[in-house]
Amino acid sequence: MLGYVFPGEKAKLHAMASEASMSRLYGAIHYRFDCGAGLKCGQNIGSYAVQRGRMDGADGR
Repeated sequence: MLGYVFPGEKAKLHAMASEASMSRLYGAIHYRFDCGAGLKCGQNIGSYAVQRGRMDGADGR
């Protein structure tokens, strides 16, 4: 969702999300499959939020 609102920062935001996910693995808080599933859920929820906002007329830019 943030990548949609700030398209120039999309790659940086994606890298930050991946780094945060891996830190949970390195900290022995989650397993690798948890990290992958969490990133995928976040992407799906963000896409849904953007889609809903656009349907409601909110451009977000």
